[in-house]
Amino acid sequence: MNSCGDCTACCRSLGFTGDVQPIYDPEKEAEKLGIIFPAFGTCNKVCSTGCTIYEKRPTICKKFECAFIEYDLEPEHKPNRCGILAEVKPDHILFTVVDSKRLGVSSSRWLEGNRDFLNNYIEELSILTRTRYKDIYIASYAETIHLVGTPTHA
Repeated sequence: MNSCGDCTACCRSLGFTGDVQPIYDPEKEAEKLGIIFPAFGTCNKVCSTGCTIYEKRPTICKKFECAFIEYDLEPEHKPNRCGILAEVKPDHILFTVVDSKRLGVSSSRWLEGNRDFLNNYIEELSILTRTRYKDIYIASYAETIHLVGTPTHA
């Protein structure tokens, strides 16, 4: 079974404080722990070896479901290797470009050089979950792209 290991992509890419806090952290757990984690930014509790408060991290972190781990995907799908973090929801897949704000990489720019990889990734997730996803998104600091008509299997 896959594990985070050396990957801290979710800690460097998602964000749940600031303007989005009421949605993701209504109990203000992050505030109580001194977390500053703006959308598409880096959490102030992550370091080169991982989360400095892992044992007492907020619920939002505990509940995060990284597709690489949840579906025991191949090493090339590890977010810190492929540059994209996948979350599978009941009716859609959300891909987030890793470190997009810090590196200045938009969704469009990431997609330019990775379209075949992404199509294969979507196909693999669709087969594993036995779901045809009508909505697939790629999010970055600059834009969110809604992909339509992406090939998937039922």
